[in-house]
Formats: sequence, C-alpha cells, structure tokens
Amino acid sequence: MSTIRTRGLEYLRKRGKELNSKFVSVSKYFTPEESWTKKATWWFDLKIQKIKENPEENYYLLCEKSLDEFYVLKVPNRFFIDNLEKFDSKQKGVIRLHLEAEGNSLFEDQRSADKVHFSQFVINP
Repeated sequence: MSTIRTRGLEYLRKRGKELNSKFVSVSKYFTPEESWTKKATWWFDLKIQKIKENPEENYYLLCEKSLDEFYVLKVPNRFFIDNLEKFDSKQKGVIRLHLEAEGNSLFEDQRSADKVHFSQFVINP
C-alpha cells in the first residue's frame, strides 16, 4: 500500500509535472467524522522557515479527490508570507491549514479566523 504522498507525487509525474518535492504537500481526504471541524477537509502543515527562505517558489498542495486523483493548488510562497498573520501558526514554525473539501466553502481554510480562500490557486478543477 503506497502512502498518500507517494500517490500524490505519482499523480503529478503521470501528468508531466516533475516538481521539487520540497514544495509539495499532500493531504488525504478526511471525512467529517475524522475531522475536528466536523466537515470534510484536507489538512496541511507547512514549515514557515522553508517558505520564508524561498519566497519566489510556489507550494503545491495536493488534495485527494479519490484513490488516484487529486486537486492541485499552486500557491505562491509570497501569498503565505504576505498573509502569515491570518493563518493558524500557534504550533511554532508551522502554518496549519484545514481546507474545506465540500460545499460552498470549498478550499477555504477552516482554521484561520479570516477564512482564507485558496480556490484561486486550483490549477486542475
């Protein structure tokens, strides 16, 4: 059984996207019963220092749709840096995202008080 990260990277490779895996984070689809938000979600922990050291890079967030399919979000690291105060970063050195996986708030961060939206970064609907 492959890991969710392995499956995500394989998904990209099959689509001709060989990316610097340093800036790829993959999340399984969490059902409402598995999620603390009680909503379907994707969960990411991103290291702030890595983002700050590479402001011109993009972070690719892969959100599991099914066993062999993912939404791909291409988020500029500059976006994270410019909006850092809006994200949950109580855990020292980490931006913790819970992106809503269904409904009207699809790709909205449920952890941030500002409900930061990520739908503008989806590159494969």
